[in-house]
Amino acid sequence: MSTDRRTLVMVYNADSGLLNAVRDSFWKTFAPGSYPCALCVLAFGFFTMHREWKAYLARVPLERIELHRDDYRERLPDFAGKLPVILLSEDGADARGVFAGPYRIVVSADEMNAMDDLDQLIGLAERRLAGTGRARA
Repeated sequence: MSTDRRTLVMVYNADSGLLNAVRDSFWKTFAPGSYPCALCVLAFGFFTMHREWKAYLARVPLERIELHRDDYRERLPDFAGKLPVILLSEDGADARGVFAGPYRIVVSADEMNAMDDLDQLIGLAERRLAGTGRARA
């Protein structure tokens, strides 16, 4: 039995909820340059997660959680960085589901904003999670 409590935390720079998802789908499709969530643009099609990203996440041997701009603060109270972001929580969540840190940035907002495609995101995340090319927190 594994005692690895590390968790991959993906925080979108978009709000949760069905109406927001529909609005955002149109926004990122028709005006991707003005859409504030590079992680959404890279990882999702019009409504669903790209199968390549879904397959990559399935291969990552860690717990995973997805949070949104409107709900992440209660789960990540010590994180004050830019969104979107992919973090590694070294200690996992407590009984209330709160990740108290420490966090390691796997892929920063600035890095995602500079990416052209999903392959770049997957490649960087793979390297960082393998322990090479670590981002500065």
